[in-house]
Amino acid sequence: MYKLPLSILIVMLFGIAPSAHAVVFTVDSLASGAPGSALNDDVLATDPQTQNHLYFNDHNSSGNVGEMDASAIGIAASHNVNALSNGNDAIGIANRLYFSVTGSSMGEVGTALRAEADLGEQAGDIFGFGEGMGGFMTKIVDAVDLGLAATDNIDGADAFDPYQPNFTHFSDRVYFATDTAFGGFGTEDILFSDGAGNISLFADGIIDLGLASGDVIDALVLDTTAGLAMFSLAGGSTSLISGGYSGADLFSTSLDGSFSLAVSHTELGLLATDDIDAMEVDFESVPVPGSALLMLGALAGLRRFRAMPANS
Repeated sequence: MYKLPLSILIVMLFGIAPSAHAVVFTVDSLASGAPGSALNDDVLATDPQTQNHLYFNDHNSSGNVGEMDASAIGIAASHNVNALSNGNDAIGIANRLYFSVTGSSMGEVGTALRAEADLGEQAGDIFGFGEGMGGFMTKIVDAVDLGLAATDNIDGADAFDPYQPNFTHFSDRVYFATDTAFGGFGTEDILFSDGAGNISLFADGIIDLGLASGDVIDALVLDTTAGLAMFSLAGGSTSLISGGYSGADLFSTSLDGSFSLAVSHTELGLLATDDIDAMEVDFESVPVPGSALLMLGALAGLRRFRAMPANS
């Protein structure tokens, strides 16, 4: 099955089973949240930074609470956190992909994404694809389970694998990208915040990623130790147009000044006009020595998708 994103940025902790999760996320300025959630409280208080706060949802509850304030990130209300990572994503051994899409994305006929899109509720859900999911794009998390309104939009996500030994909440670090340039930083850059309001450049989009000026990173997974990253670009980005790519394609880079196509939208059951705006990777179980597959290879091995009936 497949899933879409909202204009929300989410960070997800997935348990061993796809249904177990905890999620840290941000949303776009139009998201309202469910009544009683921290997001909804901020909206009711006319907080101008709802698109930049990080919110947390535990898998044992619905609703959400505050995770990291925009002031801790150091970003102004005139900008929007568009993608995020804690920098410790298991790209090297990942064999599962999680993603969300924009509200205009539809997915192929018969996919989980299309079923949600027909209801106008695709942008706030999270979909998964890969090992242990039966070969289908699968709906992993529904927006309402995150304390969101059904029509809210996720615009970035980071899912942590269940075996990660050093997971911490976003108190002292966050890697992110924005949808507008500011302070000498571009929308093609990966930025770092220390959680104390200080922002610095982690990876230059042009020099380190090989992107064009003005490209907009709208989904990100990052392993700072291995120097690996995967990302998607917002529709209309120069690199998409010049390369004939889609906003639903995923790219990889070793931060060496170049990038390549990692997973095509067709492999995920998405349309060329769709747009992934949040993603994360993890692995289903602790890999047996010698069986670990680089995310690029693992998902590339799943080059085919099967459309799950909408009522499945």
